[in-house]
Amino acid sequence: MKPEFERIAIGSTIKTIGLPYFKKLEISAPTVLEQQKIADFLTAVDKRIQQLSQKKALLEDYKKGVMQQLFTQTLRFKDDHGNEFPDWEEKTLGELFIFKNGFNAEKNQYGTGVKFINVLDVLSPRPITYKRIIGQVEIPAKDFPKFEVKFGDLLFQRSSETREEVGQANVYLDKERSAGFGGFVIRGQPKAKFDSLFMNYLLRTPIARNEITTKSGGSTRYNVSQDTLGEARIVMPSSLPEQTKIVNFLTALDRKIETVAQQITHTQTFKKGLLQQMFV
Repeated sequence: MKPEFERIAIGSTIKTIGLPYFKKLEISAPTVLEQQKIADFLTAVDKRIQQLSQKKALLEDYKKGVMQQLFTQTLRFKDDHGNEFPDWEEKTLGELFIFKNGFNAEKNQYGTGVKFINVLDVLSPRPITYKRIIGQVEIPAKDFPKFEVKFGDLLFQRSSETREEVGQANVYLDKERSAGFGGFVIRGQPKAKFDSLFMNYLLRTPIARNEITTKSGGSTRYNVSQDTLGEARIVMPSSLPEQTKIVNFLTALDRKIETVAQQITHTQTFKKGLLQQMFV
């Protein structure tokens, strides 16, 4: 009916349908029995979507709670022999990374060239991979090595309108292809041994986020610099195997959440297709 409503609506900024026109509209409808069967079927589909949405929310809440316990060390893994891992250590990000600001491109350089990581890529809930990067920019070949992002590099949001969002991080996890990164992003190249995906999880915790945001500067717009990030302190496992155990546990949860999210999308698409077939 929507196209028909749009056809008879009048007005420029606000569209309206006069009551006489509305009363004259004709619709096709099945018998009450068939209506009930359609309603029951679609209600069952809606119930399935609701159940999947609740499952996804519960998994996300569980992950949030587990991360709180893991990164405050109230929950600890043991090694493969049942022994406790060494105590966690305090580090500054400056001890772990070499920071660099991104490439500032001119307008005519956008649209072609190398894949180009920008703020939207950093803000994605999923790790950054080459295929997921949308932007492209022409970076001169002689300059590209200075602005190249490789597997395991961390990217930080350099500027934001709100203090709560500045300095957010994401990790680049493509072993086959590298990318460039933009001027509103800071790249952190690891200079110490740690699991980069573990670091990505850690930097998204409230404790780490607070450590970075409280050091940001600005009034109408908040910023972090390479020096600011370098001063931020975190507490992390000194043992790589413990980092790996945490990563394996959290990535397994992420896979479950992603699976349920895909089920929701598929069910919604299925419902949309049914509606199209039933009412046309």
